[in-house]
Amino acid sequence: MQRRECAIAGAKTYTAALLIAFSTWVLLIIALTHGQKIAPYAIVKSFGIGAYLVVPPAALFGAITGFELYRIAAGSVDWRPAPWWAWVLGVVLLQWLVFPLFLQERHRKTVIAEARGPSWQLPIFYFIIHVFISLAQITVGWTNLSRQFIWIQMVTVFITLLIADCVLVNHIAVLRDQGRLAPPQTHVFQFTLGTMLAMVLCAGSWVTGLVLIFGSR
Repeated sequence: MQRRECAIAGAKTYTAALLIAFSTWVLLIIALTHGQKIAPYAIVKSFGIGAYLVVPPAALFGAITGFELYRIAAGSVDWRPAPWWAWVLGVVLLQWLVFPLFLQERHRKTVIAEARGPSWQLPIFYFIIHVFISLAQITVGWTNLSRQFIWIQMVTVFITLLIADCVLVNHIAVLRDQGRLAPPQTHVFQFTLGTMLAMVLCAGSWVTGLVLIFGSR
């Protein structure tokens, strides 16, 4: 598998994870609000807008992540851990969110940089947290969680991205262990003319959609 396929795999992994999460939340909310005066169409529309806002940037980030993981796994570049000042800045800005990011870096270092093979403990741990949050919403009820619902879903989006990243890291590690990664051709992220044109068109369409969504409000 070449760098292009790894980038595409990253975009697909992040996109699929978020779409599955959004679809699950829609079904969950419809179930929680059954019998109330809330139209299912309004719920689907709200989450559709949320998915439109989040999924394209996440797909781009996934493509970049897949490309960088390929370079490390293929030996094109060496592993470079985050500097200490980045973690200090993260504690100041993100507070408790720094801890899962620290676990994520250790997972990448162990699986990709040290080549110890794929590990599923961390994504399973994130999945358990995800299930626990969903069950808490069902147990407590929609009414009691309505004010905190947006923040809860933001946390679950973050957890979903962490799961997607773990799956992508393990996938590339499996490809490397099976000898299916192509030798690195270059050390830089290069675009073909067709790729650049496609990205510009996609970005322009996404921004146009944002203008139509927020302009109609």
